[in-house]
Amino acid sequence: EKKKKMSVLFEDSGLLTKTLLLNRPSKLNALNLEMVNIITPLVHKWENTDSVKAIIIRGTGSKIFCAGGDVKAVYEISKENNKKRNPLDFFTFEYKLLHLIGNSKKVYISILDGLTMGGGVGLSIHGKFRVATENTIFAMPETGIGFIPDVAVNHKFTKLKIGFEVAKYILLTGIRIGGEEACDLGLLTHFIHSSKIPEVLNRLNSITNTEDIEKILLESETSRTGYKSVIYSNLDEIRYIFAPNTIEEIFERLEKKDTEFSKKTKELLYSFSPTSLKVTLKQFEYSINKSLEECLQLDHDIVSHYITTIDSDFYEGVRAQLVDKTKDPK
Repeated sequence: EKKKKMSVLFEDSGLLTKTLLLNRPSKLNALNLEMVNIITPLVHKWENTDSVKAIIIRGTGSKIFCAGGDVKAVYEISKENNKKRNPLDFFTFEYKLLHLIGNSKKVYISILDGLTMGGGVGLSIHGKFRVATENTIFAMPETGIGFIPDVAVNHKFTKLKIGFEVAKYILLTGIRIGGEEACDLGLLTHFIHSSKIPEVLNRLNSITNTEDIEKILLESETSRTGYKSVIYSNLDEIRYIFAPNTIEEIFERLEKKDTEFSKKTKELLYSFSPTSLKVTLKQFEYSINKSLEECLQLDHDIVSHYITTIDSDFYEGVRAQLVDKTKDPK
């Protein structure tokens, strides 16, 4: 009975594999400090255990991996003004965990069968294999709450083969991306239908050497059904509009293009915090050719500024979108 209530479950799932299960389905498995504090020592321990060769992470609940960091909890801690609880702690320890995952000598496999946003992207994107299904919804929606795309996603986004413009478009707009598209963009690594996941997990848990992991994932890949893509169907326009390095110039280009896509995009970006958009763009630029450590440090510097500035757009964004749900950030 007690096990049910734990926010993270862990299993000695196979001879060479360990499994982490994010277990707050009623909160869409949103990551909080308690969860980070359970996962970190486990990953540390497994990192130093020779017999452990692979770590699998997935979410409980239907069509959920992890909907992000629990920013509502951060908001509440900041409001209670308790000297013992620092709202920045969550980010500090979360980033330490991401550093650990990104530098892991183990094969780290995320099964993203559903909602994967913000902190959920952080928990998966720095690992070796990232499995998408038809249920995957991948997004970095932080600008929509007056925040910035953190968790060092720029370490990966600045390297996307499709180019900087598309990366900036995804990060500034917070667009939701499906599983197949996330694989095509290089954000995720394998597309496997959710009906095959139990079998894939069984096979992963019975491996006797790590070479078999990639073989299992490749053999299980599902043929694509095709999808409607905002990105691929507006690629030329995205490459033109998001080429500049300032928000002002991006808006100028949005004005110039009089298409349905540019109108929708302009409307969306106009509804976001201008500060967040500007910082997001600068942060992206600074992250080019930087190490994971440097990206995490940069994000931590920016986030600590947001968290310690009590009237920042972040608190107002969280209030309007997540706390009072009035959707009217001032």
